[in-house]
Amino acid sequence: MRFHIQSAVEHRQLAETSRGGTKQYVFGRLAAWAQDKWPRKYDDLPAIREVNAGRMAGTLSGYRFKASGFQIPGTLVECQAQLQQAMLRITTLEQDVIVAREDADRLRPDAEKWRDYCATNRASARRPRTRGNR
Repeated sequence: MRFHIQSAVEHRQLAETSRGGTKQYVFGRLAAWAQDKWPRKYDDLPAIREVNAGRMAGTLSGYRFKASGFQIPGTLVECQAQLQQAMLRITTLEQDVIVAREDADRLRPDAEKWRDYCATNRASARRPRTRGNR
């Protein structure tokens, strides 16, 4: 599969991006390319065929800014595919929030004990020291 993807990149059938030195591909475009190359084999994957996307970055008088955007696909099937991806992402994030809340609830008593311990130590540190009678 690596050979097919590299060949598609060389023939400008597939776009590749690089972040942190690793090659990356937009999943929906990779799926669309695979569906075109091997009809009826990857029909279960959500494909992105026509997306008008752009990015911009620059510096102006010491201020840095970044912007990105995209245009919603024109066909119902492509919109449904993006909606499916968004719903999957939302579900994943909701599960992450549930796990994080459970962790916070589990750790809250320990955090309260630690705060009390630190407050006690601060109060002890502020008290004047006296030498005991020998």
